[in-house]
Amino acid sequence: MVNETEKRINHVKQKSFAVDMLSEKNIKVAGDRKESKNIQYIVDHAFEAFWQVDTDFKITFTNAACETVTGGFKSEDFIGRSLMEFLSPESIEKLHKGNRSRLNDEARGVQTALAFYELQMKRKDGAYCWVGISSSPIRDRSGKVIGYQGILRDISGFKKQETSRKRYEEALNKAEKMSRLMNITNGVARELNHLMGGILAHGEILRSCDGLGGNAFHSHVGNIIESGERAVTFIQDLLAVFRKDEENRQSINLNERVLACLKKNALQKLSERYPGVTVKIDFEPSLQNVNASSSQLDKSILDLLSMSFQQTKPDGVISVATRTVYLGCPVREEDNLREGEYVILSISSTGGGLDDEEVGRVFEPFYAKKFMKKSVTGLELSIVREVIRDHNGFIDVYSKIGCGISFVLYLPVSRGYCGGIPHRGNSANPAMMN
Repeated sequence: MVNETEKRINHVKQKSFAVDMLSEKNIKVAGDRKESKNIQYIVDHAFEAFWQVDTDFKITFTNAACETVTGGFKSEDFIGRSLMEFLSPESIEKLHKGNRSRLNDEARGVQTALAFYELQMKRKDGAYCWVGISSSPIRDRSGKVIGYQGILRDISGFKKQETSRKRYEEALNKAEKMSRLMNITNGVARELNHLMGGILAHGEILRSCDGLGGNAFHSHVGNIIESGERAVTFIQDLLAVFRKDEENRQSINLNERVLACLKKNALQKLSERYPGVTVKIDFEPSLQNVNASSSQLDKSILDLLSMSFQQTKPDGVISVATRTVYLGCPVREEDNLREGEYVILSISSTGGGLDDEEVGRVFEPFYAKKFMKKSVTGLELSIVREVIRDHNGFIDVYSKIGCGISFVLYLPVSRGYCGGIPHRGNSANPAMMN
């Protein structure tokens, strides 16, 4: 009877123990499920975009933040598809190259860790954006790589800043190189200027000696002097590139400067050489002033007028006009101009004109010699452009074959203006304007 009772008690204890073990197991499973749900909730609501792929780069997991980075792709759009479907061809090659290096290290027994890639990833709208992908290997219990996981970040803003920084660094390096080259060229030009002064002086002495040689001798001396004068002009143009004249800038009126240039000896000689050329003037009365160096501006106007005289037909017309305009944006992308009022000076000439290729290259150093084929150094237009840019303005050119050529200068208005010069719709010959 006692033995039977003990057996029953032991049976109850064993059954109770089994029930307790089962309860503990159920509690643990329930806890694991709850913890898993909590982790999933945290991952899905994280600001960082998490992802997982297998060894074939087939996507096995993404969280909700991936949708933001990729512009609308949801988890169901990713799962089961290859990561390569969402990358640009260059990025696919970059990722394969990095992964081959990782696999080679793993094959040698080296366990790799975190890797980082900057790739271009396709967004929902089809456009590509720059993303930073961190990649860590997922391993099984034996240490074998069975996949990869990491974080996905949109780095488009960073890449844009990096591109701008590189562009500015390249521009700075180029400017530094040009500065060194300009210093060397400036020194060479000054030395050549001194040498040419001596050559011209001795040439003039030889030409003034009546008792030496005959007509042929004097002709050769004249050629020497003419070549020397052209060389001096070229050197002076070269030196003008380096000359800064900001301290001598003042408020000036372009109408007055044009009239002063037309009275200069250089223009008078050109008018005698091309007597059939007529200059038409169309000035805006009460034109606004510009803040400029009169010497540099006069040199630019003279160069443009001189080239117009040489480019036009023997009975051609040179039109000079001034206007005040308002610009709300740059005319070209490379012109860094502020919004505001600008004074326009246009110098146009009738003649053969230029084709589109010549117009695009007209401001290149020495290119003008190719289409002018007359007494120009080839630096005139390059110097004019640099002078106008140095005055916070810009110059444009318009031309077509058979329609002549027009140069248009834009200079910012300075506050305050001179009284109007009453020239509108008049024609004049420079030789008649003394």
